[in-house]
Amino acid sequence: MMLIFITLQHLQSALAIRIEKEDPKLIAYSTFFVIGYKQIIDVLLMKAAIETLLKRKTVWTSAKRIGTEQK
Repeated sequence: MMLIFITLQHLQSALAIRIEKEDPKLIAYSTFFVIGYKQIIDVLLMKAAIETLLKRKTVWTSAKRIGTEQK
C-alpha cells in the first residue's frame, strides 16, 4: 500500500517539476513526503486534539519583527 502512495507522490512531483522546468533530481525527495512529513503532521494533529479535549491552555508563539516600525 505504501508503494502505491510513494509512486503517486513521485508522479505528482514529476508533473510539478516538469511544469516548472526544475531539476528532475528533486523527484527523489518526494519519498520523504510520504514516509516522514505526513507522520510528523499526524503527531502534531493528535497532540492538538488531545490538548483540546483535555482543555489545556494553548500557548501561541510569534516571531519578533526586526527592521520594521511598529505602531
